Amino acid sequence: TRLSEEAATVRGLAGERLGIMAANIATLAAGIAIAFEASWKLTLVVIGLLPVVALASSLELLAMAGDTGQQTEEKQELEAAGRILSESVHGVRTVQAFGLEDVLADVYGKRLLKPYRSARSKAWYAGAGYGFSQCGQYGAMGLIFYIGGLWAMDGDLTLNDLMRVMMGLLMSAMGAGQASALAPDVGKAAKAAKALFRIVDFRPEIDSASPEGATPAKVSGDICFRDVHFAYPTRASRPVLRGLSLDIKAGQTVALVGRSGCGK
Repeated sequence: TRLSEEAATVRGLAGERLGIMAANIATLAAGIAIAFEASWKLTLVVIGLLPVVALASSLELLAMAGDTGQQTEEKQELEAAGRILSESVHGVRTVQAFGLEDVLADVYGKRLLKPYRSARSKAWYAGAGYGFSQCGQYGAMGLIFYIGGLWAMDGDLTLNDLMRVMMGLLMSAMGAGQASALAPDVGKAAKAAKALFRIVDFRPEIDSASPEGATPAKVSGDICFRDVHFAYPTRASRPVLRGLSLDIKAGQTVALVGRSGCGK
């Protein structure tokens, strides 16, 4: 699960989100140029409100996206829950044979309890951030309409110029806020890429693909098991093999027969 999440983080930044950031930066520059050409006085008023609108737009994007940067401990709990679920599904016959359905369901639920509580508390902050973003955006638009209307009544500004300034700069501020909200993803993508390369470049202590070492031209021998003990990780207290000893001669065919979960 961790490998798939990190790959998705890198892919998400390198694809659609990178284009969104570039488009938002271009929108910011074009909007400011259009607004100054229409009315420099109203443009200065709107620029004073840009930080509020940009912050509101950033909070809106974060609220809609949710908490994509989960804490390490929460991610570990979710990964552990995913492993339990995966092992239970793959070994469903073993689970049914030992009557472990309720036990594994309880373990799975306990693993999800901490991430659930964290997500529930963060939902309050997300709701408050979205509410503030809407208040900031529409409040700024109302103030601009009010000031622009006063100047239009005095003949210092036309309705066409008012709309050009308002739409140009407000769209620019929203784009800047969204670009700033996506900026932390750059750091997360870099960390995810490093983790992926560590996995790809990892070399085990015993490398079966390495050409080094002695390579016998012919291998022939017996296989011996002596006093083997084994238990599945999900139920370590219930051993499956208790001192198994087995000799298999060279060229001999041996069949291991038994029900699912017996340790074959």
